[in-house]
Amino acid sequence: MKRTLLVCLSLVLSSLASALDFLNTSFEAAEGFTTGALDSQNGWNALGGFSVVDTIAKSGTQSVEWDGSDGAWFAWASIPGGYSGAEEVTGSVSIFLDPASATVDRVYGLALWNDFDLVVGITLCSDGTIRGGPTTSDLWDGSGIGTYSSSAIGAWIDISLAYIPGETTAMAKVGNNSFALDATPASNLTDFDLYSDYVDDFDSSSIAYYDNYRVGTPNPVPEPVSMAVLGVGLLVLSRRKKA
Repeated sequence: MKRTLLVCLSLVLSSLASALDFLNTSFEAAEGFTTGALDSQNGWNALGGFSVVDTIAKSGTQSVEWDGSDGAWFAWASIPGGYSGAEEVTGSVSIFLDPASATVDRVYGLALWNDFDLVVGITLCSDGTIRGGPTTSDLWDGSGIGTYSSSAIGAWIDISLAYIPGETTAMAKVGNNSFALDATPASNLTDFDLYSDYVDDFDSSSIAYYDNYRVGTPNPVPEPVSMAVLGVGLLVLSRRKKA
């Protein structure tokens, strides 16, 4: 009996240590994605420049390709119901910049929104320039906030944004580089967009791939039922010990 109870408690504690996912996908066929336009697949919104392909992938066999057409700058899937809790929320994705078409006139990254208001974003250019901040011009204009390396092409690079609703700052990571960014305070978070923009030439384009997209809380979020089970279990163990 005691051993069984300990095993059950161990399973509950394991579940409590899990982060909460709002959205988590590698754009695979097993997840319901088919090659072709990303728009309308599994709740995603995107113009024709974004499509699911089986050309290259960081994990599995499929990813999302951005080819620069149709003026497509954003692709997004909404956080179900939005998020306005107290936990930090992180959006992350892996990006691969195609060496054959890379141009310093394009940036790629993540942008966090509260409906139609940008909260904060982070972008990467093929020359390694990292840009970020609370306005769209922060994501493409200027010399940037840092450098990933002398080149950011031909390899999968992890990018993430972490933000607590209502705060004026956010944390971003590009590879192993971390940055503190100004943010536009927002009490409700609706979506982390796959993002691309031009620097000088509106018609500039190149090919980039996005994979392993996730939005969620990095910290454990206990469920009420799990907490109740844990409490009962600890109470039983306490009574057995006293007996």
